[in-house]
Amino acid sequence: MPPIVMFSACDTYPIDGSHGSVAMAALALGAVAVLGTMFPIGAVEAAVFNARLALRIQEYIPIALKSTRVSSVTWRTVVSGMLRMHHTQEILRRLMSPTIMGLTIEAVMQVQMAANISINAQHADWYAAFERNVANRCGRSVGVVREVISKHAGLTDAMKYVHLGNPEDIAIVPDVPEHVLHRFGISQSDTVGSVSAKNGPYA
Repeated sequence: MPPIVMFSACDTYPIDGSHGSVAMAALALGAVAVLGTMFPIGAVEAAVFNARLALRIQEYIPIALKSTRVSSVTWRTVVSGMLRMHHTQEILRRLMSPTIMGLTIEAVMQVQMAANISINAQHADWYAAFERNVANRCGRSVGVVREVISKHAGLTDAMKYVHLGNPEDIAIVPDVPEHVLHRFGISQSDTVGSVSAKNGPYA
């Protein structure tokens, strides 16, 4: 069983179901981190999410590893950042409707970029900054924007995902895992396991 399993289908960890879910089965078989869904999700949104997550793995992780002080990134950070960015993207797409707020494509791109930067920088107030930015772009108060979002985007598909297991235990490093463990005086037999790729990064 791979240490990381990602499900992008309906009800893989249903909020109204039992412990016998698909996501729990993956954990029982030895997965360390499982991304499941608590509700039905849209096929288009699921496809977009998977594509963005693949892009994030390819593009974000190498950049994060170069900028981080501890030379590692946890899988939890990768997924949580992706879910937040996808959440803001879904909100903005709905606010583009002329009957809601009529945000232009240019405004959406600028607000999304600012949100992505704030999320990837792990700012605690990223969502408050996102609301203020939307309010500035559409010329309305933050209170009005908050009400509109609650009415038209109160439950995005990004909010239906749940990260199970111990994703914070999966550290992604730029070097071969065995070399990292050796520097810390840890033998590989003392760890749960690792998965390596020919050209890194490694988890």
